[in-house]
Amino acid sequence: MLYAVFMSASLPPFPPPQKPVAAPELLELGVRGQDPCLRADAARNRARLLEAAARLIAEHGAAGVTMEAVAAAAQVGKGTVFRRFG
Repeated sequence: MLYAVFMSASLPPFPPPQKPVAAPELLELGVRGQDPCLRADAARNRARLLEAAARLIAEHGAAGVTMEAVAAAAQVGKGTVFRRFG
């Protein structure tokens, strides 16, 4: 009997439809226009690569330096060079 009384009760009114919102935007942290922060090991590898490249270019000229030579001089993998500097 209680079940029949509950089911026969009228439904509450639906809330009014809301206005559509604009497309969601991704939250960006940091300062606009600056490079994103690097992990400590990535920053260390970047500095080592730049120092090694500068030293090799001074010794052999730009035409005589390969990405593999820069990676070896900086003691990082060749993939790190391409991932960081394309």
